[in-house]
Amino acid sequence: AIPALSSFCMYAAVAIALLFGLQITFFAAAVCLDEERQQAGRIDCCPCCHATCVGCCLKGPCCHPASESNSGGQDALESGGATGKGAADVSDAHGFGAPEQSRMSKFIEEQYCPLLLSPAGKVSTLLAFFGLLIVCCTMGVPNLSVEDNIRSFIPDGSYLLTYFSKQDKYFGDAGIPMYVVTTDEVDYFASQSELSAVKANVQALDKYLVDPAVDTNSYDSWYDAYVGYCAQTGVTGYTTSADTFYQSLHAFLQSSQGGYYNSSVVWAGPRSIAATRIETEFKAMSKWVETGDDGEGRLQVDADKVVEAMDEVRVYDWAVEGAYPWSSAFPTWETFKVIQQELYGNVLLCLLAVLVITTLLIGHPGCSGLVFLCVTMTVADILGCMYFWGLFIDNVSVIQAVIAIGLCVDYAAHVGHSFMLKAGSRDERVTAALADIGAAVVNGGLSTFLAVLLLSGSKSYVFRVLFQQFFLTVVLGLAHGLILLPVLLSLCGPNCYAAVEANAAKKSGDEKAEFRVAASSEKAIVNEPK
Repeated sequence: AIPALSSFCMYAAVAIALLFGLQITFFAAAVCLDEERQQAGRIDCCPCCHATCVGCCLKGPCCHPASESNSGGQDALESGGATGKGAADVSDAHGFGAPEQSRMSKFIEEQYCPLLLSPAGKVSTLLAFFGLLIVCCTMGVPNLSVEDNIRSFIPDGSYLLTYFSKQDKYFGDAGIPMYVVTTDEVDYFASQSELSAVKANVQALDKYLVDPAVDTNSYDSWYDAYVGYCAQTGVTGYTTSADTFYQSLHAFLQSSQGGYYNSSVVWAGPRSIAATRIETEFKAMSKWVETGDDGEGRLQVDADKVVEAMDEVRVYDWAVEGAYPWSSAFPTWETFKVIQQELYGNVLLCLLAVLVITTLLIGHPGCSGLVFLCVTMTVADILGCMYFWGLFIDNVSVIQAVIAIGLCVDYAAHVGHSFMLKAGSRDERVTAALADIGAAVVNGGLSTFLAVLLLSGSKSYVFRVLFQQFFLTVVLGLAHGLILLPVLLSLCGPNCYAAVEANAAKKSGDEKAEFRVAASSEKAIVNEPK
């Protein structure tokens, strides 16, 4: 329904398809080449030079030859350390030692997870997030209004904003003009009584239109002025003779009294009228809202009321054949009519796509259901916080809301998928999953936030809305993905994949067998005669 939104969706779909294609082709090849560079001990910024050519480069572990890097893994294996087996596996397959755990991963595993997964941490998390959801769904989303954003595209500090602000403040009670348009379907000579009755039609719609009897300046009809001209000049017969009607109408439009109406009557021939318009006025359906302490503000249009008024005047029978209403505000009001439906409709479609795709990729409806719950809560919180931050529904915020869904999926889906790859109790699996993927998820969120941080000081409305909604997406997405989802998984998370469970059982059996062999050897050594 909105061409701008359709164009954005098509552009985004093509961009994502191209990005995926480049990731599995060009990016994969580039990573392989970089891996070979590291194994050869060559410098990243100048791969033609070996690390031994630059003395300061030898301090970095990435510049050491593979044989040196692998010695740590072999030493760990020979010493029987806790990571010896994993290091040996990595060394045998790729020629590198076991990757060292980052500080962020250590913090998540040793300090963050024990605090989060404690009984008090779980209860506090559930109360906080579901409390936020209730506030956003009861006080935020229902009050998120549809407003006109045309003036928002004027840069901050422009004199135009001051002009429009003063105009709205002191003359904002003026209604918006509307025209009753008639076409060449009308026999104007034979339809004079219908043309005269348009005024009564306007009075019948006094709920939406200004009553001409109350404000005579709100209604201006070329036909009523023509009748007054005929009465003043003594013209008779215009109601009984078509020739007199058209001749005197030409004379009226050429006179000083009727010249003003030349723009309201379009001729197709000497005795043929192509179209006419009769002007009236909508009642004021907006209120003045101050946006600062300096007296500046804006008119806030009642979107529901103007859409109702537009629909009513369109379906009304104007008596004149083929007549219809038109106003310059109709295109904007038409946006009001569909933009809210587009927002919620697109959000629901995106959430449905998230549920289907995560179910297919994660492979377990229980885990994908929890991920879907977190994404849905994130979107609801974003919409609610938009109201508290002073945003409203328009074509800019709708597009950004659709983007937000795609971003907040990552923060939850990766954690859910990693949880399914871990064996053990629920708390152990959550801890292992966050230690494995948590740092990467945080880095992804921070990189997105830093990418849009400079937009916070922009004078452009579009860029400011982009920052505000991306800020909400990153903060709320990370919170739901790294705080709420782990708690939900620890309480009702599904079992791991069957293959992971089988591997864990096999590994446990191998360790038990090794323990029995070691115990038997030790016993034999003890019992050996001296």
